[in-house]
Amino acid sequence: MTPLPALRTPTTRVVGVLFLSLFLSGSLLPGNLHAQATETRIIVRAVSHDAKIIGSGAGGVRVVIRRVRDGSVLADGVQTGGTGDTDSLMRKPRVRGTDPFDTPDAAAFRTTLALDAPTWVDITAIGPLGDPDGMTQATKRVLLIPGHHVEGDGFLVELTGLTVKIQEPRSEQPVPQGTPFTVRALMEMLCGCPTEPGGLWDSGDFTIQATVYRDGQPVATRPLLPAGTRSLYMSDFQGLEAGRYEIHVVATQNGTGNAGEARIRVSVQ
Repeated sequence: MTPLPALRTPTTRVVGVLFLSLFLSGSLLPGNLHAQATETRIIVRAVSHDAKIIGSGAGGVRVVIRRVRDGSVLADGVQTGGTGDTDSLMRKPRVRGTDPFDTPDAAAFRTTLALDAPTWVDITAIGPLGDPDGMTQATKRVLLIPGHHVEGDGFLVELTGLTVKIQEPRSEQPVPQGTPFTVRALMEMLCGCPTEPGGLWDSGDFTIQATVYRDGQPVATRPLLPAGTRSLYMSDFQGLEAGRYEIHVVATQNGTGNAGEARIRVSVQ
């Protein structure tokens, strides 16, 4: 007698598909009911657009590695170290197969993850931490493979922006009514690399200006010019009437998306 064919119900089809998926993933292999985690070394370097690595001199950068699937944090720490080799990063042409960012003392965030399967992660860099009012961030999504170490240059996460800090007048400083005053500001790359006339980051490639506001309306705008010291720019403003004012300094780098700003409030008495 010919045996009757096995019945295939929706339930048995679902069970079959589930069994096949578990088998292919390795979960049902003998002796491997639970996949073993594999140590995987990872290096991340947060770099300043058109500049160098953002290191300890700029306060470092916070790096967070988060699993995409469930949002869990796999690693969280601060990138520390130096800005890297200027010749390798800024003067020499990049050669495929080399690691120009991986030089002695170059800043990096290093971690070892325990991975039991290919894992999509978001790597987020937040900084520079030395400029709380001007911090920016960027995220890179990558696939990590258990046992596939990413070292050397590592994963590069590029932050776009400029560091701008108003040094004079000081925030909330009283300014004498009718007396000329000076606005002086620091402008650097995010890595803390200096800007100056004729330098590697030539001040002629940047536009920096200060605007004085009262009640949200601009009352005076002037360009800030090199002050004779690296990364410092200044301009004199005529005396103001009594009242509360906001000084807003904005800087941009020609030909890039780099920009930065700083704001303070002063009282003219």
